[in-house]
Amino acid sequence: MSDNLREDKNDKKGLKKGSLIIGVSLAVAVLVLVAVVFFLLKATNIATPAALVIGGREVSKEQFDEYVELGKKTNTPVATVKQQIIDYEKNKISAEKHNLAVPEAYAELSRQDLVVSASELGGSIEALRTANDDFTKLRLYNVAFSSFVQLSDNDGWGVVLYDIPVIPSNDEAGSIARAQTAAKKIHTQLTDKTIDTVAAVEKAQQENIGQPAQTGMYFIRKDDGAVLSRYGGGVYTRLLDPAFMLPYLKDKKPGLTAVQDFNKQSAFFVNVMYEQKKRDNLAEIISKEKSEIRVVDYVN
Repeated sequence: MSDNLREDKNDKKGLKKGSLIIGVSLAVAVLVLVAVVFFLLKATNIATPAALVIGGREVSKEQFDEYVELGKKTNTPVATVKQQIIDYEKNKISAEKHNLAVPEAYAELSRQDLVVSASELGGSIEALRTANDDFTKLRLYNVAFSSFVQLSDNDGWGVVLYDIPVIPSNDEAGSIARAQTAAKKIHTQLTDKTIDTVAAVEKAQQENIGQPAQTGMYFIRKDDGAVLSRYGGGVYTRLLDPAFMLPYLKDKKPGLTAVQDFNKQSAFFVNVMYEQKKRDNLAEIISKEKSEIRVVDYVN
């Protein structure tokens, strides 16, 4: 009797174990089936519709349509929107591959080039001067990346110069103090991150009051102090004289320098965005690599 009960219990345990195995197997099979269906849908662009696939990087139809709508605000043609998106994704691939980090301030201050490019690529010049939406930021990055790479065959520094002129008056000491106070205020706001680079440059430029000033973004070549790109005042004079700027930048770390006086003519400081080490032929290498990146276009 006890043997029969024992056998019956063993049979029930076996059935339960078998049922459990079958249940687990079915669950796994369902999961596999779901995964297969998902990847099939993905492969046929049904699960999450893509508008563009650039080197394996997907831009969804939803995101593409959003960029198109944003482009309308600056009168940017759809063809330009698409090309800018493609360029952006290719630039991101190149930046990751070659370990290139375009400083945020560099992109923000590339608006002048963006406005100039409007005549070729399309878009309202007036709208592009102030637009700050995601698509405009994408375009700013593209402009900045291009400039950043083109300058890569030079040793040097990417800087933003803040130059607050001393306004001539009978009270020279007071005028110097006023310039120092204005410069220190902007410096503090940048340090505390209560103001961004674009706004800081605008504030510094508002302090010019008709006096010579050189606030702007520059690339200073290490070999000879040449200014290879500029967004601001004149070059090779005052603060941008190589005889002054080269010794000044030597051994400076990235970040804000202290506010100081320049020959009783202005109070100034510099944001050293980056120090660049020369990378020969990088622009040509990236151009070739970008031309070889595969683009799948589901829009047309």
